[in-house]
Amino acid sequence: MARKLGISTASINQFVKVVMELDPRAQDLVAPADQSGKIPEGSITGRIAYEISHIPDKERQWEVAQTIAQNPKLTTDRARLLISEAREEPETPVTELTQRRLEHLEPLRPTLVMSASEANRKVFIETLH
Repeated sequence: MARKLGISTASINQFVKVVMELDPRAQDLVAPADQSGKIPEGSITGRIAYEISHIPDKERQWEVAQTIAQNPKLTTDRARLLISEAREEPETPVTELTQRRLEHLEPLRPTLVMSASEANRKVFIETLH
């Protein structure tokens, strides 16, 4: 089947996992990306759906999928963290986990703050070149 469709066997396995394990309401939120690589507002990617399918509780799957679809500020990385936390902390409400992710909206990449002397700055700039 994978050969006929021109996709990997791993992709087929992921599709099957989503169909068999993911809450049907969450499945309805899955949408493909457009030409620019963005998914429609209020949707989730197939990859995110696959990761949500690893949460054992179907109701929690639905809650997480709905939360991710409704929060465009949850980037893929933050959504994946939310999913992981929802799976590892089943007693913590999804709203609380989401708040954790939304409280930290600064860039995930560290920023460099220079507070060195002028001589140290020159050495640092020279090492960059």
